[in-house]
Amino acid sequence: MAFDTVDEHGYGGNYMIIAGLRSARGSSVAVIRDSILAFGTDIDDGVEPDHMQRLLSDQRFEIDEVDAWALDDGPDARADADLTGVERRLELPGPSRSSTGYGHVACQLAAAYCSSPFAAAGAPSLVLVWDSGRSPLLYHVDDAGKVEPGGTLAAPPDAALTALGGRLDGPRRAAGVPDGDIKESLREVFAAPGDGDFADELDKHAARLGAEPDDVAASAHELIADLLAERLADRAREWIGGAAFNLCFTGSMALDIRWNGVLRAHPMVAAMWVPPFPGASGTAFGAAALRAGRGSGLRAIGWDLRCGPAARRTNHVPAGWSVAPCRPEELARLMHRTGRPAVVVAGRAKLGPRALGSRSILAPATDAATGALLDRLRARGDCGPAAPLCRAERAADVFDPGFPDPFMQFEHHIREEWADRLPALRGADRLQTVTLADDPVLATLLREYEIWSGVPVLCTAGGGGVIFADAASAMQWGEIGLVWNDGVLYRRTAGLEADAREIR
Repeated sequence: MAFDTVDEHGYGGNYMIIAGLRSARGSSVAVIRDSILAFGTDIDDGVEPDHMQRLLSDQRFEIDEVDAWALDDGPDARADADLTGVERRLELPGPSRSSTGYGHVACQLAAAYCSSPFAAAGAPSLVLVWDSGRSPLLYHVDDAGKVEPGGTLAAPPDAALTALGGRLDGPRRAAGVPDGDIKESLREVFAAPGDGDFADELDKHAARLGAEPDDVAASAHELIADLLAERLADRAREWIGGAAFNLCFTGSMALDIRWNGVLRAHPMVAAMWVPPFPGASGTAFGAAALRAGRGSGLRAIGWDLRCGPAARRTNHVPAGWSVAPCRPEELARLMHRTGRPAVVVAGRAKLGPRALGSRSILAPATDAATGALLDRLRARGDCGPAAPLCRAERAADVFDPGFPDPFMQFEHHIREEWADRLPALRGADRLQTVTLADDPVLATLLREYEIWSGVPVLCTAGGGGVIFADAASAMQWGEIGLVWNDGVLYRRTAGLEADAREIR
């Protein structure tokens, strides 16, 4: 329902409840109320009318209460960042509804800028939108939210990216070590890749240099970011002058932690923002943000990472499990004493592909057996790669560089003096930091765990094929014998060696 008032950003008129939808690959929904993101989630089953009605109702929104609908029309609708949108008909239960459709790029642009600290401060920013298979697109958003397109930046040929992708160990991660001399010698290969096999070119280059193929691949991987940063800086100089600029980076390529780090370190980048939902999961939010601006420009939208669905109540404890009250401090002591992992289902789910901690596995990192367990579950598709979880104020002591990174958007490595103490995280190259303000449950758990163990780090893993919507689903899955849900601990007491199964 609309409310007649003036919001904190100075926009008069009616407050509105606006729902944004993405129905193409990787469906998602976002609801903005009173210029604040109130709810958002990915939708595995697609945007079906009845499902949408149930989903919103579960979050205490009724379809008839939504004042305006906005759609991401998909990547093939319009390549530019047209903020005006076009009228669409929307099939949902009840009367026929109109909506406003926006191009995919416009939704990505809006999601990045409207969620950024630059928008919150009313500051200008460059916005770089780069999706796999498409050229990087550059925009400038001024302090009034007006958008000016800056054209495309030259990118490596698709053949080079495809060949390099085959050499990466996991999603956008090169197994080797970048080398400055190799990078300089590779500039010629990137400048004139020809029509041949780029992967073969990398092998030939490695042979000529007497270098390890993995190191050549890692050097090529980092060189892409160097070239992108150089071209971005050159374009910024001729477009907005030589002063340092704010940068938002979004699109599927913004999931690359090494590229993010290279861009962030460029001397012309004053500050950098990568949203926690850089891929398709954020475009429903972007569509709703565009509709909130009503074509007048982009403005800040208030948001909190915990905007996902609340955990369902567990009314029945299955046979073979016990239940007891348990504070985060008690869970930390139990994990230290037993070395056992736990599934944690805490509060509302978090947004974004790497927002762990609210629906994930937590485990001590001090035992290699923990790493073996998580590797086994990952190989089976039950969870994503393990990553370290650390309080922000302790991160720089254990990780290099170790700056606050709550959304796991940049590259970090375990410092040499800590490597032997964290065998379950061997080879980890990313980090999730938490503070008491942004996640009191995880911060409290980590603080208590360090008091008892002397180690300020835990493993976290999630995002695989198993979705922990509640404690019941984690118990039904059955691979982990401790399940913690908002002050309640469920422990497996019988069957399949209850105390040893998950750490064998």
